[in-house]
Amino acid sequence: MIRAVYQDIKLRAKLVIILLAFAPFAMVIVVLPITSISLVMWSNLFDLIRTFRYEFFFIPLFIFLVGALYHFNDWIRMRRYDHREDIANHLLALVMVMSGLLSSTVFLAAGIISLVIKHLIYPYFPAYHALFHYKPAQITEGTSVVCFLILFYLITSFIGMLYFLLRAWTNHHVLAAFLTISPFIVEEIVYSIISKLFDIGAANYPIHATTLLLVLIFLLFVILRLTFKQKDFFN
Repeated sequence: MIRAVYQDIKLRAKLVIILLAFAPFAMVIVVLPITSISLVMWSNLFDLIRTFRYEFFFIPLFIFLVGALYHFNDWIRMRRYDHREDIANHLLALVMVMSGLLSSTVFLAAGIISLVIKHLIYPYFPAYHALFHYKPAQITEGTSVVCFLILFYLITSFIGMLYFLLRAWTNHHVLAAFLTISPFIVEEIVYSIISKLFDIGAANYPIHATTLLLVLIFLLFVILRLTFKQKDFFN
């Protein structure tokens, strides 16, 4: 399945590069003094990443990324898969690989921007740090970078699996994307579960949050396998 994912990425390498580069580009634009897009001050890597609302920015970006990579037709089904369940294996591999690429790109870009402003601009040009929406932290951030990265990766993977499950049920990629994005936007307004996972889970309950997300991803994978096993591809 990794080979199939590699082929998907290779066939659409330019699109993958453009979409992955969009997040770092947006981060640079937000912190530049020429823009007033960001009204939120940031003091560390976590704040910088969360300047972008996860539900409004990263979820649509990731769904567009994996949705554009995966194309399914009769030729692909006969050429690539020996069993129907192999389709679900392919989608899981695609989601995990692309989630890893997106998470790594986001954290690498945020880390570089944070290091440059915190350790080059602020110490030597303290009068100008506010131009980059940077506010020095008064207390040390308790959240581990590794924990935050793992949760970001797993939440993104969960959303990708949910999208492909809805796509298998609806047979329509646009409708599946809408059904995936909309509940998370409403949920963020009402309950803010994802925000709490990032805030509380990464800082206080990293093992519990990680275990929960792994179980949810596994359940979606099992349901997706059963869906393709029983799916009628001829009607």
